[in-house]
Amino acid sequence: MASLSFHVRFRAECLAVEVFDGLGDARAISTAWKDDDDTRRPHSSLGYMTPAGFAAACAASASAKASAPAAHAAVYLGHPRP
Repeated sequence: MASLSFHVRFRAECLAVEVFDGLGDARAISTAWKDDDDTRRPHSSLGYMTPAGFAAACAASASAKASAPAAHAAVYLGHPRP
């Protein structure tokens, strides 16, 4: 199946199949659906990673890149990093 947008999937998988007893119920069910979508479902647009996994990988990559220039500068100055 072709990749569907978040809103299309949300409408088809949550809004169209749930009966809400009120606004609070709608918020709770919607939040549970979104949390499941973010943590358990791989997304093709993210290389079949979950959004939570993709965010964690991006944070780890950014952290590694941020520390890399300091390592090069210390070696360049003749002072190895501890």
